[in-house]
Amino acid sequence: MSTDENNELERGKQSGVPYSHSDLTADTVSKEQMKAFNQRGRYVGNHEGFGAIISDDNRLFYSTREPVAVWWIKRVAYDIWDNGFRLINLKDKDDDTLNVDTQKQLRLLKAKTHLPRLTIFERRYGTSILLLSYTGFGSKSAWEKPLYQLNSDGQPPKTIPNTNLLQITPYPWTSVNISTIDEDPSSIRCGLPMFYEINSGTGGDATSPHGMTATKNIRVHWTRITPCAPRLDEHPYLGVPAIDEIWDDLVGGRNAKWAAYESNYRVGGGFPVIKMEGTAAQNREWIENGGLDNFLNVRGYFVCNPNESFEFAGAKGSALNPTTIVDMYFTNIAAATGVAKNSLQGISGGRVTGGESDERQYFKSITLQQNMIEPTLRELIDRLIQTGQIVFTGEYEVEWIDPFEVNPQDKASIEFLETRTRALKTWLTINEVRAEEGKGKIDGGDVLMSMPGQMVPEGSEPAPNQKKPANVEEPNGGKEAESTLLDRVLNNALDM
Repeated sequence: MSTDENNELERGKQSGVPYSHSDLTADTVSKEQMKAFNQRGRYVGNHEGFGAIISDDNRLFYSTREPVAVWWIKRVAYDIWDNGFRLINLKDKDDDTLNVDTQKQLRLLKAKTHLPRLTIFERRYGTSILLLSYTGFGSKSAWEKPLYQLNSDGQPPKTIPNTNLLQITPYPWTSVNISTIDEDPSSIRCGLPMFYEINSGTGGDATSPHGMTATKNIRVHWTRITPCAPRLDEHPYLGVPAIDEIWDDLVGGRNAKWAAYESNYRVGGGFPVIKMEGTAAQNREWIENGGLDNFLNVRGYFVCNPNESFEFAGAKGSALNPTTIVDMYFTNIAAATGVAKNSLQGISGGRVTGGESDERQYFKSITLQQNMIEPTLRELIDRLIQTGQIVFTGEYEVEWIDPFEVNPQDKASIEFLETRTRALKTWLTINEVRAEEGKGKIDGGDVLMSMPGQMVPEGSEPAPNQKKPANVEEPNGGKEAESTLLDRVLNNALDM
């Protein structure tokens, strides 16, 4: 075996992978076995793992295979856009024309499909781009032609005449290269890309899921691109991937799960100790020729002669309790994301108030993500205003719709039920009766009149006919007088 293969085998042994007795002899280990030692995300030497440099291949792998990463990258991206938004004309907040026109244009561009994808790519790789296809974009040279020139104040022009935005297409950063950087120190865009090389090929394969099977590069001027990188840090235009915030814990959690599953598969029914009478060479040959295959379904075993013994001295035959590791996994990820552990685990808080509190905390984090992505949305809207597809001048505000806001259909249902309840009400106050007759209010007329012996409605003052005069001697020596025909009938019935 080569030195590299020996080193790879040694790293596999150090990673804690259980191996059979025959694995101890390097000559019997195949390349396939050694590759198994170096699974994606494992703690093995310089390979991607806890605390190592993260590759885009592994970002893609985890965000499509690891449940919490799928949730943090994909579900959050969809929740950012799910409830939508409305635009408020700051000059006239009651005028809904801007919002209606914008929503119509975004529907034509299929923004409800493309913007969540743009956000998924950004959260996975830190940066994504939106390729903007304007009128006349068909020729290759058109992509390289600047759509406009910046004004003297460094701002884009207010209008781009005779041009329409026809299509928006999101691309992950793995499909993009920067071919030219603006190096003019007097330019407001100094240090930013001038031209993007975009691989617009399609398809993929198992080895490199984001790799293109058909390569078709186009060179695009920056005025035809809307970049999306809300988590800028030290780099001027490349953002920090959202998945990196929880990467080490994702790796730790995946390794813990792998260890638990493998332990159950390998030694869930006990670790076999096989005592054989033959010589070491005879026994090894029998095992390697498949002698145990017909009756032993485990991945690890120990072969010895009758005078040897073997035991799990540390675990004493019991599997380690993973609860502490699981709790640490979710605690760290909750701290990084600002989302309650119950929400991460997909369970309620155990009571109505607890579940609602966790849900509100989650959507509070969504609000933060929406605020970060808003500049990208604004640039898209401003470009539609530039082309005249949205007619508007002035300032506007983006108002993200609260997921707890009652939608118009539910609001109409509630108002209908309230109206019906009022229609079915069988009692009225004096002032309500007087209002129906077109008469004014009187003092004390806003309380319900009740029959003697009835209870006063909760929250109401006793009606005037039920109040006892203060400091007045009661007739009949304190015996309450019969004041109604109903009282006399009831009393007579009781005396009979």
